[in-house]
Amino acid sequence: MTFRLRLYRFLPALVLSAVSVTASAQAPTPIPATSPTRTAGLERHDGFIPILLDNKQGKIFLELPQDSMRALMMVSLATGLGSNPIGLDRGASGETYVARFDRNGDRVLVVLENWKYRSSAVDNPAHIRTVAEAFPASTSGSLPIVSQEAGKVVVDATDFFMRDWNEVSSAITAANEGTYAVSRERSSIYRPYTRAFPENSEVDVALTFTTNGRPGQIISAIVPDARAFTLRQHISLLKLPDAGYTPRVLDTRVGYFNILFRDYAQPIQLPLEVRWIARHRLERVNPADPNSPIKNPIVYYIDPATPAKWIPWLKKGIEDWQPAFREAGFSNAIVAREAPKNDPDWSPEDARYSVVRWLP
Repeated sequence: MTFRLRLYRFLPALVLSAVSVTASAQAPTPIPATSPTRTAGLERHDGFIPILLDNKQGKIFLELPQDSMRALMMVSLATGLGSNPIGLDRGASGETYVARFDRNGDRVLVVLENWKYRSSAVDNPAHIRTVAEAFPASTSGSLPIVSQEAGKVVVDATDFFMRDWNEVSSAITAANEGTYAVSRERSSIYRPYTRAFPENSEVDVALTFTTNGRPGQIISAIVPDARAFTLRQHISLLKLPDAGYTPRVLDTRVGYFNILFRDYAQPIQLPLEVRWIARHRLERVNPADPNSPIKNPIVYYIDPATPAKWIPWLKKGIEDWQPAFREAGFSNAIVAREAPKNDPDWSPEDARYSVVRWLP
């Protein structure tokens, strides 16, 4: 029996420069306030970004501020194709973006900011602007406003979320398994995992991929009808770190996840490429006291799907890191717990919790 471990929700410590690139000031074009009946009767999920679901028409709406807001956007596969050669595994992480929602007349544009190229010269806004103007952002969505009142707008984000963000079609083509595309009429919102929490909002959609051509041998061996298969795509919208977070440069001698970008404010004798580590945020109750206890220890919850005989070993594997944290001056900094059972206030979708996920 073989098994693999993956983090259910790994939130990169993506920290932005103190001076960020902002959209040019533009007064939003006023549109008449629509009747609340436009959103009355919809299934509502309050949280970081409120989500409203129209279960009759199969639509997803977001409630956003009137002007602009930013969020970390993470894409993943909630279900897998079941093939190692093709990839497309359950829980596989896709791209991560910093998304900005900008009001533009009767629509809200979704702009994916370009943080691959930056300037750390926070005391020189003109230099920051030159870098921002040299490398374009991506305007990846245009969300129609369907309702507005009390400083909020409700936008139709259905088309935005129903896109093949994980490049499933491209992966299948590259594996010579056929030519597939999303069939919208066979795709739907997966309501159990479309929810909102205080620090994140989650959207889960079941995308059906179809082909008119001949399916490949691998897909034919896995799928009941190889002319169509359905995968669930998951998109997370999360709060960005606050200004109190301090990034840390990656030590290349240590294997670690990293955030890579090019900093055009680097001294000429240093490389243009900069790598930060993606890490947990550990803080002491009293930062000036090296013996002060940890404010928020790192807690990893064990996926309830984990067979009982493996749970003690997974907990041990996690807590074997405690001596290393202790040597670094952080006692009792990392612990493992079993996920709560039958607790309606706990969810593995909630970004406040880190979960070790079991995969067959």
